[in-house]
Amino acid sequence: MTSPSPLSIEYREGSVSIFITLMLALLLASTSRAEELKGSMGAELRLYPSSPKYEGQDDDMLVPSLLFSPSLTKKLSPTSTLTSTLFGRLHSGDSDQSHLDIRELYLQKMIGEWEMRLGAAKEFWGVTESRHLVNIINQADLVEDIDEEEHLGQPMLNFNREIFGNELRLFLLPYFRERTFPGQDGRGRPPLPIATDAPLYESGVGEWHPDLAMRVRRSIGAWDIGLSEFYGTGREPSLRFTPSAPETLQPYYEVIHQQGVDLQYTLSSTLLKLEALYRSGQGDDFAAAVIGVEHTLSNILGADIGLMLEYLYDGRDASAPVTPFNDDIYLGARIALNDVRGSEMIVGVTIDRDNLSSTISLEGGTRINDSWRLEVEGKVFSSEEKSDPLSIVENDDLLQFRVLYHF
Repeated sequence: MTSPSPLSIEYREGSVSIFITLMLALLLASTSRAEELKGSMGAELRLYPSSPKYEGQDDDMLVPSLLFSPSLTKKLSPTSTLTSTLFGRLHSGDSDQSHLDIRELYLQKMIGEWEMRLGAAKEFWGVTESRHLVNIINQADLVEDIDEEEHLGQPMLNFNREIFGNELRLFLLPYFRERTFPGQDGRGRPPLPIATDAPLYESGVGEWHPDLAMRVRRSIGAWDIGLSEFYGTGREPSLRFTPSAPETLQPYYEVIHQQGVDLQYTLSSTLLKLEALYRSGQGDDFAAAVIGVEHTLSNILGADIGLMLEYLYDGRDASAPVTPFNDDIYLGARIALNDVRGSEMIVGVTIDRDNLSSTISLEGGTRINDSWRLEVEGKVFSSEEKSDPLSIVENDDLLQFRVLYHF
């Protein structure tokens, strides 16, 4: 059994008082150091129209929660800055979704021509909309969202600099953060409980395997080119049956080697995009890619509409972690109303070309005033085959409303 991550603080008993105390502390801090403190706090309401699929899941149709995310930046000297970002949620249903996590806590310092980051930080790579293939530094937080769009902070030593017109980024990742999953009560979980307290590792040193990564980025005319390399513990675990507990799934993390490329070509109002990788260490070597195009129609009744078409391919075999995106088409639209409230929306559908299973997604938001923002999100899953990975969440369609106060 592994010890809890030093960056994650789970709270159960007294969670309400802890949450309220933290919010009050943030309000007091914001009055005295507003120039360094920013973030958001608010309330969220999820609507699940269908009954849960598995026994033990919360069957409430309406699931409220409170959340906050403060970020404090302190300039220590002309060349160094300390940044910290927390994220917390108090959930009324699944106890595992009540959590407090350190998303960022790092020192940033200039050392000659090099920019150094030391601590827990976030790093994003990629250009496509439907799936971020090459984005591998940070672990996905499936407690927050099963679409792998939310991520945990990653402990790192990171050096960046420009060399001959290339942006070079080097990473030493000394500690691995395990993937989070919804608990027994939560929606979006697999049929069996996941033994997150007893993960297995290919590496003999477990979560302390030192991972290495690098990325080189360059702009050449209309091209933006990124090349990346990663060697270390894979962020996607395989879920295996446990001999001692046959009704439990156990995460297994392999050591992988991955090369990635992300490209974007800008042609007036059209963007051509590609993300591709080649990975070894999870069964047979395999390649995966997302290729697509986004074309923006400007000033359509005052709005800008970006039309997106992407194709998703993944060549992994059954020995690698399961993915639903092996042969899929994504169609989407990005709508910006260009109003004073900054109203925007992204709507899309991903369709499996083999069995026609699909995921419809919606994300949108608008400012109520300078401090308050309203956000809406929705997902609809459709699957007709039990062997399809989407069948796990076929009863977990949701509509989510969120009101946030930004300070």
